[in-house]
This record gives sequence, C-alpha cells and structure tokens, in this order.
Amino acid sequence: MRRFALFLSGIGIAMLPELAVATETFVDFEFDRSAWEAAVSVADVSTETFSSVIAQADVLDFDGGIQSVASGAIGTPNHRVDGDRFLGTLRPAASVSPGYLTYVWTFPEPATAFGADFFSIGDIRQVSVQGTFDSGLEAFDLRMLFSADGGTDQGFFGLTSAIPFSSITLVALGTSTNDAFSVDNVSIELPEPSGAGIAAVTIVALLHNAVRRRRSPRIRHLAP
Repeated sequence: MRRFALFLSGIGIAMLPELAVATETFVDFEFDRSAWEAAVSVADVSTETFSSVIAQADVLDFDGGIQSVASGAIGTPNHRVDGDRFLGTLRPAASVSPGYLTYVWTFPEPATAFGADFFSIGDIRQVSVQGTFDSGLEAFDLRMLFSADGGTDQGFFGLTSAIPFSSITLVALGTSTNDAFSVDNVSIELPEPSGAGIAAVTIVALLHNAVRRRRSPRIRHLAP
C-alpha cells in the first residue's frame, strides 16, 4: 500500500465560534514520519521512547523531560509507562466509566513541533491532541485523521506551529464509555535560541557585570 502524508487543518471544538485553520499536520497510518521530519530541524528534535517502566500515578516524569499530569479520574484508569509505551485510559466528560478526563504533557522548553505514534484509538470517544498553536486553541481527532488516511485506529500524528507551545493535552471529546490506548516515540522540536537572542543575552550579561564592577568598593592599599 502506498504511504503518504495527509495535511489537514485544525478541527474546531465546541467552545470555538468557528473552525480553526492554520497549523500544519502530518498523518500516516503506517507510522511513516518522514514528511514531518522534513518539515522540522531534526537536530533539534528530542524523542521519548519510554524505555523505563514508570508506575501508575497522577503525575509522571518521563525520562526525556516531559511531565504528564492526569486529572478527573474515575476508578483506577491507566496512566503509566510499561512495555516501552505510555498507557492511558481517557473518558469523555459525560461518561462515568473508569478513565481520566485529560492528560497534560508539559515540555521542558517551548516546542515548535510535536509528533507521536498512537495505538488503539477508539471510535466515538474522539481521543484528540489539543493545544494552543498557530490558530489559538485547536484539537485534532486522531481516529478521524487515521481513517481519512486509509487506516483505522493507529498511526503517526504530528504537527508544526510557528508559535511555540509549552504543552499539549490528550482529551476524549466524544461520547460513549472510555478509551484505553498507548503512545510511543513522542518527539518534540526544541529550537535552539536564535543568533539575535543569544546576542541579546550576551549584552545583558556584559552590562550586568559592568554595573557590578562600578558598584564594587575600591580598596586602596597604603604603604607602611
């Protein structure tokens, strides 16, 4: 089967007055992320492979520096790392089935791109990647994107944003019970500071040192 990347605009969620359009997305149900990698600076990409087991807890600190905070639990749903994958169970807001309402993944630094491999994404639960990107608040229904690409419940999803973002939220925006799924190879692009930014920091440091030298008391040593 021919592999291809599907470029789609953001999907507006209920609280938005109109559809959000801008952020570029990359979808491949066979987990080919080459189109996404061509759109980012690979040298600035950090990837979490979930190689360390992390026990069930509401707050998880992944090895690569991403922190996952789960909220809105009913029962004892998954929020852990095992078998080289992140394991989660989300529920829609109207559901009383075991599950969390959201997982918020906060990055060690603001990112300009996000990508990950998703597995076992349910149908009408509408598990989505949500965040503040180029068009403001946007949400991407993973099952719908994988289906549009010719797949069903799994694949690679990535996005790029000209506006840096500090986190993404995994949330089930649909209906029905709950959705147990897994995630692997979470990649984020953490761009290096620009030359102008580095120069500005250098200038501030030099000025700070100059002020300190001017304020330092001068001690005169008198001959005996």
